[in-house]
Amino acid sequence: NAWVEIDLQQAYTLNKMIIYNRFDGYHNRFNHSIVWLSKYPFPTNAVPQYSGRGAVYIHKAKRKMIFNLKNQKYRYIRIQLRGTGIVNLSEVEVYGK
Repeated sequence: NAWVEIDLQQAYTLNKMIIYNRFDGYHNRFNHSIVWLSKYPFPTNAVPQYSGRGAVYIHKAKRKMIFNLKNQKYRYIRIQLRGTGIVNLSEVEVYGK
């Protein structure tokens, strides 16, 4: 399962995240992916499936995906494909305080 991880360097109260997917017609490669959110580091090369983590499941990927993070406090964001492939994203924006 390919993934990319973002470390915000400290926990912030996050309210919104926007993921800009590929714009060249292959955005469906990101279907059935998961965005994991956590205050704590993720175990390396493992699918994080235990408490203390938030998750957003992406069933059908779009070119621009907006997520309401409900003012929860997170430091780490892992964007992970299900199955094999390469993570190809254009941009990730995270908003909060």
